[in-house]
Amino acid sequence: MSSSEESNSSSFVVVEFEHDKTVGTVRKSWIKNIENTLYTYWPSYWKNSQKLKKSIIHGENPNPTTWSLYAIKIEKSYDTYDEAQKKLNRLERGKVTTTEDEAPPRGGAGTSSAVATLTGEKIVNIPTTPPSIQPSRTPASRPEKIQTRNFRESAFENSVINKLDLLVAAVANLQDSMQILMNRQANQNHRAVIESALFDLPISDGDELVGLESELKLGEKKSKPSDGSRAVTVNDKMTGLVFELASVGGERLTEATHRVLTCLMTDELMAKYSFVGKKGKRAFCDLPFLLSSVIRAVRSIISEAKGKDIEDAIKYWLKKAPSRLEKKKMKMMIKSRREELKSDGQLNPLL
Repeated sequence: MSSSEESNSSSFVVVEFEHDKTVGTVRKSWIKNIENTLYTYWPSYWKNSQKLKKSIIHGENPNPTTWSLYAIKIEKSYDTYDEAQKKLNRLERGKVTTTEDEAPPRGGAGTSSAVATLTGEKIVNIPTTPPSIQPSRTPASRPEKIQTRNFRESAFENSVINKLDLLVAAVANLQDSMQILMNRQANQNHRAVIESALFDLPISDGDELVGLESELKLGEKKSKPSDGSRAVTVNDKMTGLVFELASVGGERLTEATHRVLTCLMTDELMAKYSFVGKKGKRAFCDLPFLLSSVIRAVRSIISEAKGKDIEDAIKYWLKKAPSRLEKKKMKMMIKSRREELKSDGQLNPLL
């Protein structure tokens, strides 16, 4: 390609990129003056040296969408690409040029005239926002974009590491707390087994039931854990009672509640109670420690059981106590009659 073809569009300018002090060759038409600062457009494919060279020689029009803007300082402008490259090579090798080297080339303008010309150039098709600093465009230099990205990635990694450290510490603290709770629960269960052996259930006498309520109330006390945490209310007596009541099990909430009540008191005693004490009966809700023990026992069996549902099951089982007694009496009468008939020889052995 001839020199005349190379200079059809404009001259070739050797510039220094302000952000990293690297140098490069650009077309004069790529340079813009923005608020008395010179910038150059630079193609996104600058790493492809052959494509970049062709773009510079042919004076490709900048694409503001894909090309970047860089603040620059003009070193020299030339009429041919080869002359500009010679200057660029000298600058990259770090050689100090002589006065002859700096003299304006044949038919070209010096640095000062180039700046003056560019300063007066009309600005068109430029972003309204200040151009961002972009990476170096000489292949030999380390791209600033990569440095910025590495810095951000490093900051992000440090942030993640710090959060992971906090998370690990929180998990370790949680594990310690869980172990303390498990140890405390194990001790309570051990005491509960011992305490449960002290109960004589089911209770058939009303005074004994009231007496047990009093024992549970007296058994409540404050305890400060050895780990220094806040004092908690403990009741080994109630824990033991709950442990024994919950041992009856049950598949459903109502079944578990009925079994717990049957373990606690006989039908004869339940027949004297209703939940709130209506129709001349005693109020089971007036025995708060026993009521709480029943609810806790049911929840030990059915973990998702709600207090209101348990209370409803208690009401029903207390209400049906007289009916259960009648059925028991009827069964006893039938059994007794069968025994009489059998002893008299009047009962068919097959029946």
